[in-house]
Amino acid sequence: LALPCLRDITIYGDGKTNSRIKQITNAENGFTSSCVWATTKNGLKIRDLWLASTGAVATAGYGIHLNAMGRSQITNVYFESWRTGLHSTNSLEVTVRGNSFAGGQDGIGDDASSGTDSNDWVVDDNDFETQSRNAIRLASTPASYRVINNSFQGADKGAIWIIAGFGIAVDNNYFEANSDGT
Repeated sequence: LALPCLRDITIYGDGKTNSRIKQITNAENGFTSSCVWATTKNGLKIRDLWLASTGAVATAGYGIHLNAMGRSQITNVYFESWRTGLHSTNSLEVTVRGNSFAGGQDGIGDDASSGTDSNDWVVDDNDFETQSRNAIRLASTPASYRVINNSFQGADKGAIWIIAGFGIAVDNNYFEANSDGT
């Protein structure tokens, strides 16, 4: 579902495992929001949903794709079997809190496409389990990225993969049975 570039869109359900949205078309995203972060037409909030993909993980698409978004909140969402649960390109001021990422290649993935890397993210109190690649994969050069109070279990290529960046804090997380030895 492609979301319009409007200010303060809120999408919510009845709870993390109560309101399920299932993407049955392979290689399609659950939600895609593309905007221009420098404008005031931002502020996507998605909460209390279960986003499931039925496609093969390698081609399943993204649960939520943020493209050049600002001031977004993803809260209490259960991501199941996406290529990447939450994927971002050049998005600023994003809070990811209280979510569960089950299966898929990556729980959270971040790429830069135009030289404006994501920054000012808070990834707090999330559960990441059994990703076939990384729980968090930052292929851009993020700034001010805080990863705190999360649980990382069973990521095949390692819990957190960062290519470069600055102002990145990883604190008070739990790591178990990830292939990087954590």
